[in-house]
Amino acid sequence: ERQPQCAHPGDEVRRVPHVRNPAVQSASPPLADLLLRPLAPGDSLAALTALLHRAYAPLAAAGMNFTAASQTEATTAERVAHGHCLLALRGAQLLGTVTLAGPHDANRRPWARATPWYLRDDVAYLHQFAVDPVAQGAGVGQVLMQAAETYAHAQGYRAVALDTALPANHLRQRYARAGYVERHDLQWAGKAYRSALMVKALGEPAVTDHDPAHRVAVVRALWADFQARDWPAARARLADHGQLYWRASGEHLLDADAWIRVNAI
Repeated sequence: ERQPQCAHPGDEVRRVPHVRNPAVQSASPPLADLLLRPLAPGDSLAALTALLHRAYAPLAAAGMNFTAASQTEATTAERVAHGHCLLALRGAQLLGTVTLAGPHDANRRPWARATPWYLRDDVAYLHQFAVDPVAQGAGVGQVLMQAAETYAHAQGYRAVALDTALPANHLRQRYARAGYVERHDLQWAGKAYRSALMVKALGEPAVTDHDPAHRVAVVRALWADFQARDWPAARARLADHGQLYWRASGEHLLDADAWIRVNAI
């Protein structure tokens, strides 16, 4: 089992000043003494997993089986080990979390082949975003997301991508208000819903699905499809009229179906 990511020298630790918010009861001051810091070796993965379960329980009850709604402690450890995990705490109370990961290797993480956005070198992937139900509506989630985006920008990423369930309209609207734009939808294996892939540019020029970095990511995804011998996925990426000429053998494949037939033999 991989260990969770530890704090590194220079990682940001922030105290957020008190901000008045009438949506939160006065007995629980919003953002008062809120501390943001990276996950540390001594932090409880059991507590982090329990927070994720509480935050995602309403979505699970609505029939959306998000991974975070039921993941094991081992899964939590695996996910934070491959990213920069931030915690929001008030004293010893864990109120929220978010994890930001870099581009994925499509051969090691086959699920990432579902979208080139998660294979781009210049796009970070935001996930495991959760706020304890007792603290929701107080601005904790906004502070966490802004901190993750600031960290991504400091690491040289041009954009942040995330995905959420299409039926979760309130989440899609929340992300849209934060500047995330829906690019396409996709179906994750084992999920009872389709997801919306959303992207937020962190500067100019804005990232697009036609820029050179995206074309590189599409080729990476296609090559991973071929290595996995996932012919339906590979065919879906190819234009019907796509042609290929193999100089070594002199073969000239006249359309996308010919590409697949030759390689599937």
